[in-house]
Amino acid sequence: MWVSAHKALSWIYFQQPRAPSPNASRIERTAAMVYFSPRPHVLPAHTIQPGDSLAEIAPRYKIGWQYLSQLNQVKPNRIRAGQALKVLRGPFRVVVDLSEFSLLVRTDTEYVCRFPIGIGRDHSTPIGRFRVLRKVPDPQYTAPDGRVIASATPENPLGRYWIDIGEGYGIHGTNQPDSIGRAESRGCMRMRAADIRQLFGMLVTGCEVVIHR
Repeated sequence: MWVSAHKALSWIYFQQPRAPSPNASRIERTAAMVYFSPRPHVLPAHTIQPGDSLAEIAPRYKIGWQYLSQLNQVKPNRIRAGQALKVLRGPFRVVVDLSEFSLLVRTDTEYVCRFPIGIGRDHSTPIGRFRVLRKVPDPQYTAPDGRVIASATPENPLGRYWIDIGEGYGIHGTNQPDSIGRAESRGCMRMRAADIRQLFGMLVTGCEVVIHR
């Protein structure tokens, strides 16, 4: 029921993704069940083999191991042989709408989740198609004046995660959460701490990122 309902609601959503929809709360509920809950299964369950790890299993489905851990509500060091995991087929796609200050995660046909973001001032966030080139936890930051700000410190404006999309741009956390929903960065996209942690765990190298106004 949840899977078929979410397919139908996603089809409706993508007809007019910017338009206010009476189905908004419904699609969030169905997405939560399909993409963020151990049940229901969408694909046949993955049975863990001796010696398996989430870090080895996740790339087979083109999803992040952190997301696989969250999806199944299991810690990486607590899995066991014979255990059945819910799996989903990636990779996910990201669509950034600068005019809406929003970042959408989707599959080819389905809505997954949506986050508020901060963007570049003076239209400095680039428009176009990009790919996730690398993911860096706890990045250090080099300021315009050459100062290097250590990783995992309150002064670091990148927060705890950096998703590199090339040309010096990326999606990252922030130490200024009030800037979400505003155009205040030098071109990169900012997210709240919990949101960037979620996104970082879902994406893999090669995921498409589309940015438009």
